[in-house]
Amino acid sequence: MGRSWQLAYNTKSLPETLILNALPDGSYDMLDSYGRVFNTAFCSGPETLERGNKLKQFVFIQRTGCKEIHGPGLGYLPYRTHGVRQVFPIPMEVSQNAR
Repeated sequence: MGRSWQLAYNTKSLPETLILNALPDGSYDMLDSYGRVFNTAFCSGPETLERGNKLKQFVFIQRTGCKEIHGPGLGYLPYRTHGVRQVFPIPMEVSQNAR
């Protein structure tokens, strides 16, 4: 019961999140649907997101220095066409400010 409450309380969700850059250190520059640019790293596991991938839904638990995406109800759902992740254009005004 305690773990379920902790997951429900700490779980965050971001819709329509665009990957601006996949950085060499394994982190990502992202743009959320509210127009905020942020850098994030995932707590575990190599990911294969690339510049221009867009996530319909991004559900995570914020940990110190990283986002936990592995576990019940956690993860992301990228846009796909015929099983292949779609690549969306990066808005010009954001592209100039991202790394």
